[in-house]
Amino acid sequence: MHLRNAPSSIHIKPRGYDDPIWEATLSAQTDDHVMSVNDIANLAAEVVIAGNLCAFLQWKSLDWDRNSGRHAD
Repeated sequence: MHLRNAPSSIHIKPRGYDDPIWEATLSAQTDDHVMSVNDIANLAAEVVIAGNLCAFLQWKSLDWDRNSGRHAD
């Protein structure tokens, strides 16, 4: 997910193969980035959205994992 308020990206992925736990990685920057108070607040909102998306994907993975062993009657 490309951030609008910082020259960086957040990558969301499962922790490993067949692992229902998800993690987010904030890509590194080579230069300092000066931001206004509004830019910082907007960046914080973007990080919250990424965190919510990561939590949702993890919940869906755990739900699928729980249900994968069940047989339909």
